Amino acid sequence: DNLPGLHYNLDYVILDASDNLIARTKEGLNEDILSAIKNRDTIIYITEDSEIICKLIIYNDTLVSIVNYRNSLRIFTIIILIILLIVNILNLVYIDNSIFKPFRKLQKFSEHIAQGNLDIPLNMDKDNLFGSFTESFDIMRSELNIAKHNEHLANQSKKELVATLSHDINTPVASIKSVTEVLMIKTKDYELYKQLEVINLKAEQIHTLITNIFNATLEELQEL
Repeated sequence: DNLPGLHYNLDYVILDASDNLIARTKEGLNEDILSAIKNRDTIIYITEDSEIICKLIIYNDTLVSIVNYRNSLRIFTIIILIILLIVNILNLVYIDNSIFKPFRKLQKFSEHIAQGNLDIPLNMDKDNLFGSFTESFDIMRSELNIAKHNEHLANQSKKELVATLSHDINTPVASIKSVTEVLMIKTKDYELYKQLEVINLKAEQIHTLITNIFNATLEELQEL
């Protein structure tokens, strides 16, 4: 316990001239010359009157320091890799929320538009990078919805007009047919009869066409 190395953080071994252990600062040190040489320990021969009285082996802890340094470097590298992994994961989450997620919403929105469903708005966060871009898409949806509604009203008005005209045209055509049939019964002139028959046939054709248009228009109006 009185070895000076204990006070100077220096580990060493003292051997006598016959390599017998005299003292050591701690266990686990190299206690023979050969082991000391292999470990590159510092060996000092202490002499008196040119005669070796003892040998001082100062322990070389370089290998231990290297091992400790490698372990520390390995732990530091692992910590850095973990930090980089966490940063990359956070970046991926940020990129997904700020870029890929809005594009997925746009894709879903375009599917609704393609299917003609124009009542579903495109909801986006205010802080989104594509806010103005997505707002333009939603404005387009609103305009398309208004145009679709106006087109529906225009088609309905057109069909109602066609139905009304068909009904109104049938009235004078029916009168022409009636008058023609009466004249055909009363006339005795063969040429006049043939002319009245042609008029009656054409009136019947017009009546058939108008009736078909009227019925088709009524069916479309029911669908509308």
